[in-house]
Amino acid sequence: MAFLHYANLDLHRPEVALQQVFYGLKDIADYLKRSIDYLEENAVLRVSCRTLAPGDLNDLESAERTAGVWVEIDDLDGDGSGGERALKDFLDEHTERVHERVEKPSRQGKARRFDYSKETQLDVIDRDPVRQRLCLDREPRTAELLLRPNTYQLQKQRDAVQALQNAPHPQHRPLLDLFQSHGLVKWPEPERAELDEREWLLLRPPAPGAALRPGTESQRQFVSKALASRDWGILEGPPGSGKTTTICELILQELRRGHRVLLCASTHVAVDNVIEKLMDPRQPFQNEVIPVRIGDRKNISDIVKPWQIDSLRKTEREGLLRWLKMQSLPTRAQQTLFEALQRPGNEIIDRIILDSANVVCGTTIGILQHPDIRATSRNNHMGRTPIFDVLILDEASKTTFQEFLVPALLARKWILVGDPRQLSPYVEEDHLAANLDAAVPKAAVRDAALDTFEVRPYLHAPLHGEHRHRGAVIVVTEDPLVRDAYRLEALSRKVPLVELDGAQTVSPWDLLTAGVVVGREEAILRQEEQLPLDVAILHGGGPALSGLRRRIRLRQDGDDARSWGGEIAWRLARAYEKRQLEGSGPGIGATERLPQGLEDLLPSEPALDLAFTKPLSGPGSRSDEVRESIQRVQRVAMPSILESLWSGFGRHKKQRSGTALSDGLPPAARDSRHVLLQYQHRMHPDISGFPREHIYRGNALVDPPDMAGLRAWREPLWPGRMLWINVARRVEGTRNEFESNALERQLKRFLEWTQVHAHPEGRAWEVAVLTFYRAQERLLRSMLRRLAAQPKGFQRFSIGGRERPRVVIDLCTVDRFQGHEADLVLLSFARTRGIGFLDSPNRLNVALTRARYQTLLVGNRDNFARQKRSELLRQLAALDSTHDIQE
Repeated sequence: MAFLHYANLDLHRPEVALQQVFYGLKDIADYLKRSIDYLEENAVLRVSCRTLAPGDLNDLESAERTAGVWVEIDDLDGDGSGGERALKDFLDEHTERVHERVEKPSRQGKARRFDYSKETQLDVIDRDPVRQRLCLDREPRTAELLLRPNTYQLQKQRDAVQALQNAPHPQHRPLLDLFQSHGLVKWPEPERAELDEREWLLLRPPAPGAALRPGTESQRQFVSKALASRDWGILEGPPGSGKTTTICELILQELRRGHRVLLCASTHVAVDNVIEKLMDPRQPFQNEVIPVRIGDRKNISDIVKPWQIDSLRKTEREGLLRWLKMQSLPTRAQQTLFEALQRPGNEIIDRIILDSANVVCGTTIGILQHPDIRATSRNNHMGRTPIFDVLILDEASKTTFQEFLVPALLARKWILVGDPRQLSPYVEEDHLAANLDAAVPKAAVRDAALDTFEVRPYLHAPLHGEHRHRGAVIVVTEDPLVRDAYRLEALSRKVPLVELDGAQTVSPWDLLTAGVVVGREEAILRQEEQLPLDVAILHGGGPALSGLRRRIRLRQDGDDARSWGGEIAWRLARAYEKRQLEGSGPGIGATERLPQGLEDLLPSEPALDLAFTKPLSGPGSRSDEVRESIQRVQRVAMPSILESLWSGFGRHKKQRSGTALSDGLPPAARDSRHVLLQYQHRMHPDISGFPREHIYRGNALVDPPDMAGLRAWREPLWPGRMLWINVARRVEGTRNEFESNALERQLKRFLEWTQVHAHPEGRAWEVAVLTFYRAQERLLRSMLRRLAAQPKGFQRFSIGGRERPRVVIDLCTVDRFQGHEADLVLLSFARTRGIGFLDSPNRLNVALTRARYQTLLVGNRDNFARQKRSELLRQLAALDSTHDIQE
């Protein structure tokens, strides 16, 4: 059946195209399947919850207050550095039910099991993502809630992959060409669509007769290329370079050509930013735009809510009814329409709205809630007939190929906008881990490799300093395979291993100094008193070993969540994040070795022979096979669609010729579709200088000549525009009260200053208080509640009155603040020992490029100056310290 679809595509060799597309997407399909299977069988998400009193709900409308029981949720992460995924899934608009945390009886030593019966179920009536609230049908009886992870997004990505594999539409030809060998594809040269000076709508001189502002020519160049292209357009731009304005100009020009536009992004914020600019009342062309915003109202900005589909439906229905009631002698048609509008479930208004909309907007997955798209998806026809002339994907550098494919199948042309030096796609480490574990099929071999890897630095000098456990490992087993795996791995890593069995006795000294002890349960019990004192890990065993378990330093309330795939996953993600500054491409080449920390985790060759039942195929070794499997997972999970088309995500080991996805678009095709916006229009030059030099290597983030004047302010509080508030006190973890106190003192100074210094633009001053860690975010929230006298504030705080505030303060993690900006940014690093994930240049770039007037770096400067892992952090710590404020 699939061949018939390919035969209708006017291809020279449809059978070859079918094969290349099928196998080109196979790794993605396998990755999604393993992720879905893992989540459905193994994973559970947990959050804490607190029932809110009626007085806590004054910010809600009366109908919302009486709808059910509102609870506030928070993550359970130990140091606050994660938990984003749990909160995101609990607050997702597709989450319909959660469960109280009730454990089922389980045998000692087995994985924890939870009760997902009707008795523990709570239905989700409503949600407030900003304040992290859920409205439930009844009050929870436990302090924690559980969620079976939501596989909806993964399922929809898998559906899109299968649709392209099995039933592509003729207008999907450019998508199929991404999988064809370079020699088989002729990328057409776009003819530039020249616009007359009078045709430009937004990209015009600031005044008649004035010159264009710096960078506008590049914006115009891209719009012309995108209009002329029949397939792809790639707009790359650093923070504040005018990407949103360029998108708006392109949308208006497409609409004037009678085209229908689909606007998507991975986040609601990015979508709303474009609509807000496009529909600004000061915008003279807004009447040409009829937007429909798809998505839950709770996730949409207040400015954009009037165009949300439910709001439009209500507004248009009420408006039509009012007009019909005003007709003193209605015609038969008017009377029929009036009666139809009053019937419940009538779709007349929906059809009017959907048929007239020329810009449909939503997140990459949320767009599937569009009524027409949802109807075709139910009938398994999703993506076969494109209904939009062009898809514009904002923040494409945060979107994987498989996520992009969901809305891509709905369009005939694809415009990608983003910045590969800002945040990459969010990678679910447990999805990665499930796929990486598949590279070594036998769990015993994986466990033996991980345990001996982590025991060795406990016994000897540390290898790389990134190890989570210190102590011996006890393995209770009767399985010969498990014994052999540990024996081989211990031998390979020179880890002392003791095997206990039967009546065998072992010298107390050998047991005391062992790194790994393997044996049957009765043998372990017999010599329990002689086991190493600081046993860290126990595998297997029953109730008789409860005393030994109490001795073990277990992680996170008794959960030992370690896995070989998990340890590979976070290291792989960390290595990938550093690729920008290390000059490597987005993928690891198939012929290269893995980074050293990953190589150390690979099982030895003899142990790998135990892990596979099938003979080795082709030349090479088992280790080479495992490396290729790891690289395959990375190629699927980590690159964005923007990076993939620019430089490719790497070839398979046996792949001879390159494709657009493995090697990137051919240079000529890429350059004719790509524009880099070099100028920035956000930051004072003293703020943009560091990221321009150290992250963009001088190729972008160029300052216009008038930027310093535009960001001038009278009697500034601080002697430098990017300044360290050096907090020398050291703390453990990521909750730093000293930094919170220092930040509060600087914020108070600024609030006093604003009492006599109004904003140059006559509006409220905008302040962003940012941090990398949720534990620190919670601490800063408490401080801001006290400072603003708003005890129930959560993310936004107003100073000087809520109606016309003098200062507005936003509290956020760095990751969630991409796409936003503020006049003043106070950035709390929190860490004073080590650097955690702060060595990600993309994350640091986002943090350092949010401010218009002033950035304050609040942290232990010496900690970053001394560390050896990140040259970028050392360079940041080496900023001119003449004007440091010591705390």
